[in-house]
Amino acid sequence: MMIVTTPTGRVGSQVLHRLLDGDEPIRVIVRGRSRLDARVVGHVDIVEGSHDDLRVLDRALAGADSLFWLVPPSFDVDSPEIERTGVNYRALSMPVYMDNLLDQVTSIRDHGVFLYPFDADRLLASVATRDIAHAVAPLLADGSWDGQEHLPVFGPDRLSLDAMAEVISDVLDTTVTYRQVGVDDVARQLAQAGANEAVVRGMTEMMRAQNDGIYDEDQSQAVPGPTSFQAWCADVLRPAAQRTSDSRAVR
Repeated sequence: MMIVTTPTGRVGSQVLHRLLDGDEPIRVIVRGRSRLDARVVGHVDIVEGSHDDLRVLDRALAGADSLFWLVPPSFDVDSPEIERTGVNYRALSMPVYMDNLLDQVTSIRDHGVFLYPFDADRLLASVATRDIAHAVAPLLADGSWDGQEHLPVFGPDRLSLDAMAEVISDVLDTTVTYRQVGVDDVARQLAQAGANEAVVRGMTEMMRAQNDGIYDEDQSQAVPGPTSFQAWCADVLRPAAQRTSDSRAVR
């Protein structure tokens, strides 16, 4: 039995759909059955609830052989570190998610700008969530590995934010620019949203590490994601911008 958390999320939904092509039974943890794609419901065992609820996990993990665990977001944890168990795991380590730009699609479409707390000329590694799902699915189905390891997953590009803006501009056929925001500004926004000191510190340390080149080292052991930033913009960002534009047009 393979367990999938966040089966309606950006990564979890794609993991689930890849696993459905196999023969192993699948159980999902989802806040409400109605959130699932109707085409999925008849092919999985469903445990309703949140995967940060221990009672829900007790029910869901009964008879489990493997688990896709996306760490539940929390603004009040004591530490962002989660590696405290002796369980066998492969922790996927990813750079910038291309798909996070979907959170800024309205700004990109309407104002021609997107924001990150990184230097405009910093070369950044990135990855598409569909490539993450591609790496996760075979790991869940493979019962031969053990121990605890990190597994980097990287796309083929290393682009600056200015270069990303040029790609987006080309794909959307409009002028899009990158604007840097300060890490301290992000920290204030997190605190205002309710994040405690440990969460703010962990998030800002991660941002500074990325801006300082934490992903510059050799990635020869990384799982290669095939999706380029240009391909992702064409396949995912452009349709998303068109959908939000169409939705506005019919109001």
